Amino acid sequence: MSYVVDLVQEIVDQLNAGSFSQSFTAERKYYVDPDLSEIETLQVTAAVSRQEITTYARAYEQFNITVDVAIQNKAGDDATRDTMVDFAEEIIDFLRGKNMTPGAETFDWLRIENEPVYFPDHFREYGVFTTLIRCTYQITRGR
Repeated sequence: MSYVVDLVQEIVDQLNAGSFSQSFTAERKYYVDPDLSEIETLQVTAAVSRQEITTYARAYEQFNITVDVAIQNKAGDDATRDTMVDFAEEIIDFLRGKNMTPGAETFDWLRIENEPVYFPDHFREYGVFTTLIRCTYQITRGR
């Protein structure tokens, strides 16, 4: 597989092996855009969203790869939404600072962002809590 696919799969495998307050099985997909009207249970989805390649030195390039981890669940009331915000913070704490080694190469953790913390339109239109956690990893490779 490609190194990008390997990285996303490693994140999914790490999440599935972790211990969290909510029960879930994370999935690797090529996009995070399900039919919101069909969401009834907790869904955790990981997909690559960005790759930036820059020159690091004459013979090397630096790859910054951003993976989106989406958390979605039916959440009609504030108590359920609060639970989902807490759960998102658990995922952030779990991934923050964690390098990923899906094979022979190590992807160094660079940063994590949680934007938006939630999508208000998803609440209003579908009663669904959605948050997006963006994790960026870095690797340097020879040309």
